[in-house]
Amino acid sequence: MPDVLAGDVNGDGCADSTDCGAIADFIAAEDGGPKDGDGEVNGSVQLLNFSINFSVNDLDYDGLVNDEDVDLVLSPGDFDGDGDVDVGDLSTLAGCYTGPGTPPSPVCQICDLDKDSDVDLVDFATIQVNFSGSFVAGP
Repeated sequence: MPDVLAGDVNGDGCADSTDCGAIADFIAAEDGGPKDGDGEVNGSVQLLNFSINFSVNDLDYDGLVNDEDVDLVLSPGDFDGDGDVDVGDLSTLAGCYTGPGTPPSPVCQICDLDKDSDVDLVDFATIQVNFSGSFVAGP
């Protein structure tokens, strides 16, 4: 089984701005069209028959392709939005950890990275893979 990189929607082995562009292009092409479940031009594509259909562009597995998916390309697990996955994000996940099968509180749903209604070791693994440490800007 090949390694799969979260956010690599075009399959080139990198999760980068090209993938962000691919998701944005998908939204632009499908938003409000016949493949959009709500049929409205609103910056979001609602996937039809989501339970049997999926899209590689739906990175948070919520049945919608929108800006939230674009944001996940570069930093899955960056809960504080500071551009990196670091100790602060790990601390957030640790405070929200529920274990398998136990739903997180509403404020902790952001930590359910695999969208399986719990915050467990699978979510921790995503943090671990994306852990970069604190971002330090150059001079």
